[in-house]
Formats: sequence, C-alpha cells, structure tokens
Amino acid sequence: MAKVYGISQQMFAELAAFCEKYDILVTLRSRASEAISLIEDGLSTVKPAAIKLKTVNKLDIKYLGFPPEVQISGRTVSSVGQVVVREPIFLATDCPASCALLKFQNSLLADNIARDSAEYYQLQYRWIQRSGEWINPGEGYIHELRLAADSDELTLDWHWQENHIDPSLTQTPETVGFRMSKQADGSLLPEVCETWQAATKICSGGQWKSVTGDVDLVSVTGADGSPLSDKAYSRVLQELGATSVDIQHPATATWYNDVDDVTSMFDPTDPDFSDKAKYVQANECCVMQVGPDGQARAVRLDLQGSSFVDKNNYFLNYVGRYMAPAP
Repeated sequence: MAKVYGISQQMFAELAAFCEKYDILVTLRSRASEAISLIEDGLSTVKPAAIKLKTVNKLDIKYLGFPPEVQISGRTVSSVGQVVVREPIFLATDCPASCALLKFQNSLLADNIARDSAEYYQLQYRWIQRSGEWINPGEGYIHELRLAADSDELTLDWHWQENHIDPSLTQTPETVGFRMSKQADGSLLPEVCETWQAATKICSGGQWKSVTGDVDLVSVTGADGSPLSDKAYSRVLQELGATSVDIQHPATATWYNDVDDVTSMFDPTDPDFSDKAKYVQANECCVMQVGPDGQARAVRLDLQGSSFVDKNNYFLNYVGRYMAPAP
C-alpha cells in the first residue's frame, strides 16, 4: 500500500476507521511513496488545492531536465514526489511551445524511443503538461505562484466551487507563508510556512516545508455507491482533512467545468470528458478503494457501466468494488 499508493499504515488505519464510522466508500489515486517519509520527517507538507503543479517523477528527471535532488532545511533529498518549478526543456524566447515540443520529440528519437511507442506518447504528454504549467496564467500555476512568492503569501482554499458544493458550507480560506527557493541547477522549490504571522510576515519558528503529493480523491459515496448530500459531503471532507490523510480538495468525480460565467457542465457529461478521464484513471487498473468493512481493494472504474447526471445523482461502476450487504 505504501509503495503503490503512497499510503502509510497510520493513514490507512484512520481511513478504514473513518469509512466504518460513516458507512462510506472512499476511492483514491496513488501518489509517490516518497511523500510518506517527507511528511513524517517534517520536511514537506501535502500539496494544497492552490498549487496545481505535478510532483516530480523519474521521467521528469531522466527526460525533462528536472534535478534529481533538492535542498530542504539544509538536507539534500530526492526530488521525486515533490513540487519543483523548472522551465520546460527546449522552451525559449526564440523557440515557443511548438518549436520546443518538436525539439523534445527529436530528442526522444535520438534516445531510440520509437515514435509510435507508449513511452514516446507518455513522455510527449508529460512535456505538454509541464509546458502548460509554465505558460498557463490561471490560479495554481507557475505565473500565479511567482506572484504569490513576490508577496510572501499564498491563500489556501478547498476549491469547493469546482464541485458546486453549497457555498454556505465552504471552509474559510487560510493564508500561509510562501516562497520559492532557488536550487543549485536554477530550478525553484516552492516552500510553505504553516505558522505564518501575516502582520509581521514572519515564519514563526522558521519552519519552511517543501510541497509533496497529496491524496487525490476519485470519489466519496455511501457504502452502496450512492452520492452524498452537500452537507454530508462537506462534513466528510473536513474531517478527512483533519486526519493524517490530510485531504485538500473534493473528489475528482464530482468536478464541474465552467463553460462561461453563466454555464457549467458536470464534467462526466462534457463531450471532452474522454480526454479528462485520466484524472480518475478510468478503465485503468487500479485505484484504491476503502470500504466500511475496513478493507482496501484495488478497483477499476468502468465508465461504460457508470452513469452521470449531476454531483448528487451519479453511479460509479468500480470493477472489484466493495458490495454493500443486502438489507
């Protein structure tokens, strides 16, 4: 469980007890196992919803120029599982995204990675992700994070608006200290101070932490797979956020896509959802599901057997799922 999903024994024990207490199913995606020791050693904090950058993996290091190690609190540790800011390889003022992507593709071919191979497409997609993080002016991406670092502060909220949860149930945003420390190779390491004194802009105790991967929820439902009400859902999320599981934002399956200022679309009914299904690892094995019986299961989300109307009316067909006993 730790190796594959990045879930420690303590986290699982709390999650299993939680599911039993409320008779619910919690399904989540994996994260880098390195996150466990980074958090337990007090070096890192889990990635809040206000930071949308992907954590570093081994492909980033081998092919995209990310540093293999970073400095945190005077210690040299692996960069895997941490948020690191680095300009996409080959991207430059005189070589914009299309030019840089072509150079990157040619570099893959030079490394004998076949153009039509799964590895080629995986690496190409990763480069596109990284370039998107660099040029996207939206909240949570590099441009906005630079501005936050300039002001020494970052505002954290749960982004519940993306799930259209009743605004009256939303938690109050929190302000933390924020900076990006320059590393030996020129990359930047985002760091958070959770004991920030806003009035004096001082990190109380001087404890700055890097940012590591959070636990991404795919769905939270009743034991029979039925959606929760906004009130029950918000209560569950807040309590999970207070445990070692440290949930930072609502589940992926209940996201909405804001088409414009007046129109929103429940994500799974969006015609482009097939491109976004990767976020819930649809039709792939496996996400992890914890049931009220205190057991964890590796399950696969079958979109063909699922139905979606809105956030309070949907069914997710997990192959290998927990089956609620008959009444």
